[in-house]
Formats: sequence, structure tokens, C-alpha cells
Amino acid sequence: MVRTDPKKKRISKDDIEQYIAQTSDFDFEMSVLRQLETIGFSCDHAGTYRDPVTAKIRNYDFRARRSVSRHRHIRLAVECKNIRPTSPLLVYATPRTAAESFHALLVRDRPLQDLCQTITGPRSVYPPDEPVGRSTDQVSRNNLGDFVGDDSATFEKLLQALHSTHGLVSEALGEPYQGPCHVAIIPVIVVPDGFLWQIDYAASGMSTKAPRQVARTTLLCRHNWVIPHRFGSFAYTVSHQEIITLGGLAERLNYLAGDNGLFA
Repeated sequence: MVRTDPKKKRISKDDIEQYIAQTSDFDFEMSVLRQLETIGFSCDHAGTYRDPVTAKIRNYDFRARRSVSRHRHIRLAVECKNIRPTSPLLVYATPRTAAESFHALLVRDRPLQDLCQTITGPRSVYPPDEPVGRSTDQVSRNNLGDFVGDDSATFEKLLQALHSTHGLVSEALGEPYQGPCHVAIIPVIVVPDGFLWQIDYAASGMSTKAPRQVARTTLLCRHNWVIPHRFGSFAYTVSHQEIITLGGLAERLNYLAGDNGLFA
């Protein structure tokens, strides 16, 4: 006979429904999936990949793909972080320098010739002088009521999204050539509405804007993947990571896919 702790309350159907509505990470994932599909992305949900750095098997939340046109494609490595009201995410930002202002496109120009094209300066979706994240914290209080800043859980999600882009680059390189095309590959973290905050600093270190809620922000990345290729190796640079709230997801991704976005 299975004995239960008399101090523990039996979980009811109402409890399960409340848990799903308020706490379930999977329920948040499904909200993200619905949003991605609504704006034209097809998604692989909850697959695995071998981490290109540690060689460990890891799970990804989504790999999302959208064809902007016959020759222009966006691929996203999406991770969902169901942040709680007791530990919102704070991003510390400073102005993006000219050297940091770029995004990359994988260009398939002709059979057996793949290039990494860098879009720089004002033409980039990451223009100079715009605030860009340098560091993050999840702000909470401990049992004594003291503030605690710990971004370890979010940092793990950021790494997962970044490392998942390696597979998307390899996938694009391995597809049969079907004419010239441009492919943008971006890591994305999605968080609930109302729990993403940003504070801006000048390059001198002085705060220029008070902490405020934002619908989206970016985190500087500049990570270079070197992938075995037909006649040697192929290098692709992931310049930034996108951190977006669920409510801001459609607007930001539609901008990236639009006339003034990644392929402008």
C-alpha cells in the first residue's frame, strides 16, 4: 500500500489547471509556438542536438523557419524562458559601437560556393549607437528579503539558443543548391510580457535611462562558428541574440523579415 504524507494536500483537477495557467513552462512554449506559426514560421518543436562545444546531447525548444521570398530565408533557434514575477530579467545596455553594428547572411551564390556576407552600419538591423545588452540579471529577493541577482538559468537558455544556431548553419549548408539565396540565422529568447527590463548607460558608465519595461532588446554576441565544408571550412558569425517578450514577438520578427529588415 502506498502511503502519502498526511501534511501534503492531494492535487486536484483545479490544482492542475491552476498550475498550467500560472506555472507550466510547457504551456508558455505552446503560446510561443502559436505566435510563431501565426506569423508564418514553420517549427520543429522539442528536438535534440549535439552541443558543438561540449558534445553533450541537448534539447531545443524550437527551430523556426520562414521564407520571406524564394531567395530569402530566416531561421531561428528559439528558447522559451518562463520567467516568474518574483524574478524578472534585467538587461544592462550601452550604445552599440560601429564595429559591433552588423549582422551576417549565409549567401549561396552558385553551386559549391557559400559565403558569409556581413551587413554593417546603418544598413544593419543592429545600427550604431542603439542600446545593446552587455550583461543580464534576474532580480529577486532571498528568504531574508535581501536582493539577489542571478542570471545563471537565463544564461543557460542563451547558450542553448546560441549553440542551436550551429545546427541551423550546418543544415543550410547541406541543402541542395536551388538557385542563389540569402539565409539569416538568429538565436532568440522569448520571455513573458511584463518581466523584461532594461537600463541604459553611456559609454562612460553613467546611467542615461532609468530601468524600464521593454518589449524587446538585443544582447551582443559576436560568436563565430567554423563548420566543416566541401573544400575546407565555412565561418558564420552570430552577431546578436534577440530577447523578446511574447507580446513583442510578432512585431519584431515581422520587422526582421520586412523591407527594412535583414535583407534590405
